[in-house]
Amino acid sequence: MLSRISRIPLKTNALAASVTVRQLSTYPINDDLYQLTEEQKQLRKTVFDLAQKELAPHACEIDKTNSFPQLR
Repeated sequence: MLSRISRIPLKTNALAASVTVRQLSTYPINDDLYQLTEEQKQLRKTVFDLAQKELAPHACEIDKTNSFPQLR
């Protein structure tokens, strides 16, 4: 999973503000190219699903504070 932080201008009521937005994307893995076994494919999927469920909801706060005490 890759993440980027970018600044996107946001206009409201003729006032311009700058908002930091976290953009998440995933890089597709070609299982055939890397010749992953079924066990490796399942492990990759399990780790990805765990990160989406447990880390992604807290990503913004982690980025702001650079700490993650609730995840330890």
